[in-house]
Amino acid sequence: MKTAIGGYISIASICMVITLFLSELRYFLTLEDKDEMTIDQNQDQKYLNITMDLTFTALPCSALGMNLMDPKKANVMHVNHQFYKTRISKTGKVLGQQIRDSLTNVATPFELGDAFHTGTVLKASHSTSHLRCASCFQSHMDEDDCCNSCEEVRKEFRARGLNERPPEVFAQCIEEAYAQAPAEVGEGCRLQGRLLVRKVPAILHIGVARALKPELVKLTGSGDAANPQDGVASMDFSHRIDDLSFGPDYPGLVHVLNGRHKSSHEHPYSEHYQYDIHVIPTRYQEDGSEEVPSHQYSV
Repeated sequence: MKTAIGGYISIASICMVITLFLSELRYFLTLEDKDEMTIDQNQDQKYLNITMDLTFTALPCSALGMNLMDPKKANVMHVNHQFYKTRISKTGKVLGQQIRDSLTNVATPFELGDAFHTGTVLKASHSTSHLRCASCFQSHMDEDDCCNSCEEVRKEFRARGLNERPPEVFAQCIEEAYAQAPAEVGEGCRLQGRLLVRKVPAILHIGVARALKPELVKLTGSGDAANPQDGVASMDFSHRIDDLSFGPDYPGLVHVLNGRHKSSHEHPYSEHYQYDIHVIPTRYQEDGSEEVPSHQYSV
């Protein structure tokens, strides 16, 4: 015998079955995020890419140098690198042409007072574990080969059919950039670069270049003008990290230091910032797509 209650129960049962079916279907179609931590056994990938974009708000580009060293303070050799320095005025205006630079010896705190006492430029044909010379850039296969002068690097570019006068200025020809836009008081520097390095413990040292050209560094204050060494020893290393990464991006990747700003300068002193970074090889794969080999890092 059919009753209204039986009909209601049948309809409710059908609705419940449909609801459970749709719920299970939704759960089945939802991608599952799964994190796994294993020992890095991918030994064929012995290199990692470093991408950086840093701005030093009060440090002149002519005084800024960068080097890559091992824990024993010896130069890391055979580093494929490409980085550029952009001069920025005190008001944030770009000054002159961009400068293409190479790794160079950076002064230790005990050597800052002698930074202007360069004398004759030491010329070499090849960098060593203790000496960095100006790079020939992409005109040579070996990144450690030396092009010591402006004419020398342009000669190498001409010999290989490359443009010897690109939009940016080679560091060996830096006087040309300052001839167009003379040094200003309080100017800063934006440092952008890429490095392809071996997966070994290393120190990326950014500081005052060991050899400076006094005419390209315009210091503030009458005391600094009278004693340039004091001005170098009290340079302002306030900085902003716009980008620091170790490989391609993937969904959910957090660049820990992006947006970090440090400023604690007190004249006539200088300051030292140190970031202890641990780089972690990471592989990201989404269902149906290719794997993305990259790196995340902690600080």
